[in-house]
Amino acid sequence: MKKFYQTAHIQAAPTGFALWLDQRPLKTPGKRDFITARENIALACAAEWNGVVDRIDPRAMPITGFVNAAIDRVSQTPVIFREKIVEKLRFDCFLYRADPLTHTELALAQAERMNPAQKAIEKNFNLKLQLVTDLAPAPQDENLARHLQNYVTNSDAEKLTLFSRFTDLTDSVILTFCRFENLIGAEELYQAANCEQETQFKKWGVPEEARPALENLRNDFANAEKFLQLL
Repeated sequence: MKKFYQTAHIQAAPTGFALWLDQRPLKTPGKRDFITARENIALACAAEWNGVVDRIDPRAMPITGFVNAAIDRVSQTPVIFREKIVEKLRFDCFLYRADPLTHTELALAQAERMNPAQKAIEKNFNLKLQLVTDLAPAPQDENLARHLQNYVTNSDAEKLTLFSRFTDLTDSVILTFCRFENLIGAEELYQAANCEQETQFKKWGVPEEARPALENLRNDFANAEKFLQLL
């Protein structure tokens, strides 16, 4: 879409901060008022819109995209999103590890990249994670589900939107929870979530055809991390 406005700015609204394009308030793709409770997020969105030169490219406006999703999707059914997040805990990919007898190299890489997060969450919440090397899920400490349930229950739509996005990127509620609680850093999260892929790349190199997808994945993590720093 071609740029149709001169400047973007924010204005105080009854429930937060609205984004305006010239003299018109911005609407979400679902035709709802574009309003965020956080002024810094509103300012970041305004910066994205003011950064448009000629054509509007939603892919270049990730913060705006997160707010749109929070308003149009998550805030409409927050209970469902919370339930889906907690349900994913049972089959969390973080709990599945390679058998050191048959996949020694991967098992060592997992120990290096995933054990710090494991130790951090066990220490912080006084629990013990049960890891498995087969497809059968192991019963976990009930405190883990309780802490997660409390966290998502007290999270607003924007936090839930990002939590859900990180969970999709990492295939792990546990890793996402660790990042939100600042128990691990952004690069630690990426390395732990992509341990198997990175191990293969280290051994065989990165196939040329895989480079675009890998770059997109890195960008997705970077955009999610950028939004996290605004929350």
